[in-house]
Amino acid sequence: MIVLLKSTLMQTRRRSTKTVFLSLCVFCIGALLSTPMHAQLWDMLTKPQITVNLNHPPRLGLNIKRVAFGPSHGQCSDDILNRLTGTLISGGVEVVDRHQFRALMAEKHFSMGGYIDQQSALRMGKLLGPTALIFVKISQCDSEQHRDFTESKNYKGEYVRTENATVKMHIRGTLQTVDLTTGRIFSASPIIEDAELSNHSKDGRPEFPAWESVRDLAVDRAAYDASTMFIGWTEQKKLYFFNDKDCNLSVAYSLLKANDFDGVVRQSEANIATCKTWPNVKDSNLAHAYYNAGLAYLLVNDHEKAMAYLLQSEQLKGGLIVTQTIEQANKAANLDAEIQRVADKTEAFEQEQADITAADQAAQQSAAAASVSNSSSAKSASDSAEDRLKKLDSLLKKGLINKQDYEIKKAEILKDF
Repeated sequence: MIVLLKSTLMQTRRRSTKTVFLSLCVFCIGALLSTPMHAQLWDMLTKPQITVNLNHPPRLGLNIKRVAFGPSHGQCSDDILNRLTGTLISGGVEVVDRHQFRALMAEKHFSMGGYIDQQSALRMGKLLGPTALIFVKISQCDSEQHRDFTESKNYKGEYVRTENATVKMHIRGTLQTVDLTTGRIFSASPIIEDAELSNHSKDGRPEFPAWESVRDLAVDRAAYDASTMFIGWTEQKKLYFFNDKDCNLSVAYSLLKANDFDGVVRQSEANIATCKTWPNVKDSNLAHAYYNAGLAYLLVNDHEKAMAYLLQSEQLKGGLIVTQTIEQANKAANLDAEIQRVADKTEAFEQEQADITAADQAAQQSAAAASVSNSSSAKSASDSAEDRLKKLDSLLKKGLINKQDYEIKKAEILKDF
């Protein structure tokens, strides 16, 4: 009986504790939502997020269309070049076959070390045309292993030990680019890559991950980072979208899930007009409508309208969500401007390459024409001398000149020849 009473008292205490805890949670949530800052926190916890792509131009500052690879140096360098080749080809860049390139350089007696001077670059450019020559040098490509453990409490409050076995990979080196048409040597770009994989176990010591897997991960990252020097790359950002039922914002979100971006723009514009006539509308509702319209225009790369609507949302309500999206809209606009600058710079660069190529071709044509002219002149001179000697022989045979005159005239003709 006493045991049963104690059990009943303990159950009552547990229920009371749960009730008090739930009451406190409800009270805290209500208190949190009573301030603008915590209302923003609630939005961040409950509103859906979408992915926005930010397009970056090549880090080299030029849209390179054709590349060749010089000899690679160091461990992992060949693997990096192999992966880089595939990435560049996928990005629309023509890659000169490495074996054919080396054979051509050997045939023309070019010394292919880890560095090339401007004059050698220009000579190669005359053979290959507009091409960027890439050198990859790896000074470090090694791994390390280590073991450690972590402790955490389970649902019983007991400490549980987890054993960890980790393999880390480190790659260090440089990437050098040379334009073979102009002989321009670009600043070397560092290659810095680290990767790691771990195995975990609560029952004894786990095996280390395969070294090859960690190596492949680090090499893939190094090759991708190198590719961003020559082709544009995309950065993804997560931004919030308001799907409130008020002002029909949920309709715009449905279109967004269907990837109908033009429809999202039209619906978001309509939602602003609807929201202004919505009964008992709050500033926060209208702010959300303006925000969604700004984000919709950001998705279709109309940065001017995107910023105009986002700033209106900020004036009505503001908050961290709006501030972060304005930052990304500014970044997207700046990247678009940078992409245009790269396009303009590339056009000027290609014109410079074309001018150099045209000048080389004109010089070659002029030299060829001069050679033909000299050859024709020599032939003409030779034909003229032969004709004159034939006429002189004819005069001698006919007795029109004597032997002494013949020898004098013959000497003059041969002297001119």
